[in-house]
Amino acid sequence: MPEGHTIHRLARLHRRALRGRTVAVTSPQDRFAAGAALLDGLTSTGVDAYGKHLFYRWSDGPTLHVHLGLYGKFRGYGEAAPLPTAGTRLTMATGDVTLHLAGPTACELLDPGEERRLRERLGPDPLGLRPDPAAFRANLSRRTLPIGAALLDRRVAAGIGNVYRRRRRASRVGVLARAALRPPTARPRRVARAGLRTCGRSVWQPPLPGAAASGSPRCYRAARPASAAGHPHGVPRGAALHLDRDAPDRGAARIEGD
Repeated sequence: MPEGHTIHRLARLHRRALRGRTVAVTSPQDRFAAGAALLDGLTSTGVDAYGKHLFYRWSDGPTLHVHLGLYGKFRGYGEAAPLPTAGTRLTMATGDVTLHLAGPTACELLDPGEERRLRERLGPDPLGLRPDPAAFRANLSRRTLPIGAALLDRRVAAGIGNVYRRRRRASRVGVLARAALRPPTARPRRVARAGLRTCGRSVWQPPLPGAAASGSPRCYRAARPASAAGHPHGVPRGAALHLDRDAPDRGAARIEGD
């Protein structure tokens, strides 16, 4: 499933392609025919993302909400766009850009109240315009699930998936790897005693130089603190792990006891 950073990148690309343009909207599959008819011919005013959700805004009418889920995919084309397949749920075309959407978990119209209720079910988005690390830490500290599962709970934070959490081939990428908190089965309250603040910062840490331009998510790249590597859970009980953001490798760390 595409994770938050991928969805935010799609929002930027689609905003650039659609905003200020009159958009022809169709549903070749017919499963979104009524919604497409309401949007057809409207002017796009923007596209934004929250977690794994995309929101398409219009000069008039409701918001289009898309969640790609496991199988959803957007394909973008220039002027010579192919005919949509029978499985294409939605097309949006401006004349020189055409977007085809197939297989989404959600493709629906939302009024302001419905969108608000959807967002209220989600935790803060670390890549959003107003990230809230304090809310993330509070949400995480209340969970009794293993820390790895808690990070995937959309009520804790919106947009985190296995790459953000920790994936074996990309262990330098994961939140737990950055915070040197192991294993992913550790309990959040145990982790809180061992430096939950660090785990929170690893999600909200500002991007490395060049990361914003490349579209890389903020929590990618950091060296695993060697001083914490010898402990079975990354840091000893009762200690706190501190990352030095000003270190040349942005991954230096020290462990301090309480």
